[in-house]
Amino acid sequence: ALLARPLPRLLAGQNLIDGARGFLAALLVATALLAVENYRATDYFRYNTYLNAYEFFHYYLGSKYQGELGSTRLYSAALVADNETGLKWKHSSGTIRDLATGTYVKADDILGNPGAVKKYFTPERWETFKKDVVWFKTRMVDSRWAGVLRDKGYNGTPVWGMVVGTLFTNRVPTDSGGGMMFLAMLDPLLLLLAFAAVVWAFGPRAAFFMVVLLGTHYMMKWWHMKGALLRTDYAVCMLFCACFLKKRWYAAAGMFLAWSALSRI
Repeated sequence: ALLARPLPRLLAGQNLIDGARGFLAALLVATALLAVENYRATDYFRYNTYLNAYEFFHYYLGSKYQGELGSTRLYSAALVADNETGLKWKHSSGTIRDLATGTYVKADDILGNPGAVKKYFTPERWETFKKDVVWFKTRMVDSRWAGVLRDKGYNGTPVWGMVVGTLFTNRVPTDSGGGMMFLAMLDPLLLLLAFAAVVWAFGPRAAFFMVVLLGTHYMMKWWHMKGALLRTDYAVCMLFCACFLKKRWYAAAGMFLAWSALSRI
């Protein structure tokens, strides 16, 4: 900002100004590379894996079984499936979250009436659901598995669940290690595409500033969006919208803004 003002240009001369600009550009690139390393290293492999099973649990099961679970039956169905495959869940309160009310209900009440959730499944889909629940619960330590059924639930919209369920989660089984890792890598791929889009629309300087923001932002930590399934798509699509608006591609901008608005509650 200072180098763009008339007085520094007058006092320093163009050669010094160009040298200072080069130094600042190199500093920005170096900071962006450090931000990438911060994003890569911070919190990853906390439980000896890149894939964040706690976050993945909501978005994989929520989209794959949207027809059976709706927006309110994920935790109760998971508890019943857990019980039928060797109960791992335990919590000192003895309660899980009731997603229909936001309050807590006794786990024993859920387990005492398993038909209340199983009636929404065909026998084949229930067996597949149980297999998927086993995959997730074996990848969470006891405290994480206890906590996941007391969280706030799956917040993908019906539109998001329909699209992601059709294209991805109903096509990639949990027993496919490569397939599950592919799903977990969709978010880093989106961030890479976002960088390319900003370079195209606004230039490399803006793109490197974006990298610094994303690489150091608290919401990009493992507890929130890392190693999960398409957690960043709504934000990246807003960014694509801004890029296409800059290039006056209005139809494409509108499409990406629409997806961003439709994909999260």
